[in-house]
Amino acid sequence: QNCQTKSCLLRESLRAMLARHCFRPCGLLLRPCSTAAAIRSPLDNVKRCPRPAVVTCRKGQQFVGIFVEMKGQIHRVRGELTESFEAPLKRLSAMSEVVHVDDENRSEDVPVHLINGRGPNAGSAKRPRTLCSTAFEEGDLLVVGDVAYSIRLNPPCLYSVVLPDYFAEGEVIHPVYHAEHLENDADLHMEWRRVMDVDGVQAEVVVSTGRTYTPTASDVGHRLAVVAHIATVDVKPLRVCPSIRVEGPMPEPGYLETARHTPSYHPVDSNTFRVFTYNILSSTYIGSNFPYCAAHALKSSYGDYLLRKELPAYHADVFCLQEVDNFRFREFLLPAMRRHGYDGVLNFKWNVREGEATFWRKDRFTLRDSTYYMLYNELTVNPVLAATLALLPKRILVAFKIRNTILQVVHLEDKASGRDLIVANTHLYYNPTAANQRLIMASIILDLLAAYRKKVVKWSYSKSPPAVVLCGDFNGNVSSAVHAALTTGNVPMQHVDRIAGDDRSVLDLEFYDTMQFSSAAPHPDIPYSNYTGDFVSVIDNCFVEKETLQVDRVVPMPSEKAMKEFTALPSLRFPSDHLPIIADVSWR
Repeated sequence: QNCQTKSCLLRESLRAMLARHCFRPCGLLLRPCSTAAAIRSPLDNVKRCPRPAVVTCRKGQQFVGIFVEMKGQIHRVRGELTESFEAPLKRLSAMSEVVHVDDENRSEDVPVHLINGRGPNAGSAKRPRTLCSTAFEEGDLLVVGDVAYSIRLNPPCLYSVVLPDYFAEGEVIHPVYHAEHLENDADLHMEWRRVMDVDGVQAEVVVSTGRTYTPTASDVGHRLAVVAHIATVDVKPLRVCPSIRVEGPMPEPGYLETARHTPSYHPVDSNTFRVFTYNILSSTYIGSNFPYCAAHALKSSYGDYLLRKELPAYHADVFCLQEVDNFRFREFLLPAMRRHGYDGVLNFKWNVREGEATFWRKDRFTLRDSTYYMLYNELTVNPVLAATLALLPKRILVAFKIRNTILQVVHLEDKASGRDLIVANTHLYYNPTAANQRLIMASIILDLLAAYRKKVVKWSYSKSPPAVVLCGDFNGNVSSAVHAALTTGNVPMQHVDRIAGDDRSVLDLEFYDTMQFSSAAPHPDIPYSNYTGDFVSVIDNCFVEKETLQVDRVVPMPSEKAMKEFTALPSLRFPSDHLPIIADVSWR
């Protein structure tokens, strides 16, 4: 009797435990029902929707987005990557406008299930408490009420298409688009339409299909629209129609076509390469500094139009550009230069949107290395600069700390000769009263380049010493202390730039045992490189190391008449307040 009592108690405890922990949701032990009814699958009596449910997780986001079309509307919920997938499904279920049941049940939440679509567990529900970061897979089924959706995970998605804010007859339009998970660019289709006003009624005519379009004379005076979609995704096309009319054919970049491009048509030989340095004027610094320039000529898209004609025409092997915006580099310069056989790198200053960019011709040079130095950081931490740091009092370091000047360095190997070329690109601080700070920057640059060259000697297989080219906007003319330091290594103690700003401690700065350069300027054909309404001077330059390189010739600057055609630079013909310096350089 004792054993029977214990057996009954154990049986009742086991029944209660099973009911409480295992079978209460299905009711197997709480109510009499058939086994088939108790284990009914969420896929029973459901209909398949021809349109998939889309699950996306964009790069850098910490959540997934779930997009489901119900009752003709797209409904979206999101789930954090670190929460269970059941949480966003519960939110989808509770959406008041989502109803897939009979009218009398409209107040109830719609049951939502996530079903394995592939593998040995196909047809079964996803394991509970699986995180959103791993729960959703391509081909899974999302069952909402009595409708099952096949899950499409991270399909190609077109987020935006941006057209330039300037169109001109005969100039190719390259739209900028933002898409994710687009593995094949050929799947992105674009249709170009001419938008016309006919008797007050807007009409559109398809004029072309393709990724680019070149406006014709028939487009002048009208707007252009582009309709883009990804062919592999069944979504509504994205239509872009800015309120911009196509202009007539633009004039060629003035004097440049006849006076500057012509000497560049002669290709250089295998012992010579062409170097091009240019401050292209960042939109960051335009503001109200150029009141004499037409407003539309100050737009970056207008400048890009001129640069498309200008840059390839010089047939340079190395381009060093300053004041290059990130968007301009990524969306215009890099794609355009790559179409002409170049590749390039961009490095930013630490607190502004612009920096230095260097391009090289890929059939002439091979990239071996690229890096950049923040001058103030290097001054304080680099042991190579310890001697310079020791000479500078605290008040100069405080002023120097806020300078964002960088030195970009690119190591190239000449395919023709196998020799190493170190290309350095910089833009020194502009303030006219900061000549002594520019002199410090020059000293730092010389020490950094000397140290970098020693590294290249260790890496290189060439028997010839590495050559150095230093290009940039130095904000100092040929009589400046910076020019003297780079070309002679001798800056007289009485030089005015040593005592600029009354910081006489710079007088102790020496330039012994440094590299010495020859330069493209001064030269009779380079009377100016910067030409604005209140300032004319040669402040840009191309320096080449005397030991290994020499400047053979330079491309002459445009005439002063061309400079004054529209008062000064920038203008309708010249996109920057600077002019490029182009030099043919040969190996010694």
